Amino acid sequence: MNSKTQFDIAINERLHSNSWDETIASAVVARVKKRNRLYIACGSIAAVFMIVVGISLWQGSQYPAVTTYSFIHAQANGVFKNVFPEAQSTDLTYSYIDEHVTDIIDTALLER
Repeated sequence: MNSKTQFDIAINERLHSNSWDETIASAVVARVKKRNRLYIACGSIAAVFMIVVGISLWQGSQYPAVTTYSFIHAQANGVFKNVFPEAQSTDLTYSYIDEHVTDIIDTALLER
C-alpha cells in the first residue's frame, strides 16, 4: 500500500467517524473559550488602568496650583520684598525652598 492510499483511507475514516467530529468540535470550543478569556482579561486590565488614571487625575485636580498656591505665593512674595528690598527681582525663586518646607506648607493647608 502506498502513502496516497493510506492517506485516503485515513481521511475517509475521519469523515465517517463521530468521535473525530467531537474532537474537532471540542478543540474549536476550547479555542473560542480561550480567546474570550483573553478578551475579558485585556478588558479588565484596561478598565483598571483607566480607573487608576482617572483617580490620579481627579486627586490632582482637587488642589489646582493656580488658585490654591497663588495666595501663598503672594504672601511669600510680600515677605520677600519686605525682607530683601534691595533685590532686583520681585519673584521669589523656589530654588531656596527645601522639600521639608514644602511638606510643612502642604500639611498646614490640609489642616485648614
